[in-house]
Amino acid sequence: MDALARGTLVLVDNCIRLDSGKSLPSELLIWPPDFNFTIENDTIKVLNDKNEIVASIGDRVQMGGGEIHLLSQLDKSIQEQVPSQCPGPYWIIGEGFTTINPSK
Repeated sequence: MDALARGTLVLVDNCIRLDSGKSLPSELLIWPPDFNFTIENDTIKVLNDKNEIVASIGDRVQMGGGEIHLLSQLDKSIQEQVPSQCPGPYWIIGEGFTTINPSK
């Protein structure tokens, strides 16, 4: 997985997705285990392993990783964490998650 993805973090059916702005469907983000989330002023914030806010819904971001189309390609423990209302395609986040353009 050595691809680079850029897009806007969006919330669709309570699922955090990456909208690339192209005609392609948005991708459900599969986060590394050291990332977490919080809600602040009615906005979902993404926290890194140091509990620092690194992005919010609406931010334009970029990240390394790779796309998969079938959830069955993932480890069973990861499959169980993906809510049923969150369909693919899926982007497994690798290294280099950064915010390009904060929404606020």
